[in-house]
Amino acid sequence: MTRSSTRVDQIGKLLAPYLARIFLRGPLAKTLPLLESYVAFVQGKGSGTGWDMQVETHIAISHIRRPDAILFDIGAHQGE
Repeated sequence: MTRSSTRVDQIGKLLAPYLARIFLRGPLAKTLPLLESYVAFVQGKGSGTGWDMQVETHIAISHIRRPDAILFDIGAHQGE
């Protein structure tokens, strides 16, 4: 592990309890599971069909409402 990633881990562990209090109480507590479900659906997670670039692209395109939209595909693994 590099020095910077170790520092990020330390900061994350320090902030986690405070962020949990902010996001898991009040109105956000009910909203976050819905948002998580929506994002998982858009990504095709849990469908039992595996990952498919054409399906993912089709779903993303169907949610674009502007001709000048900008999309960021931020993944955590090697992809196309």
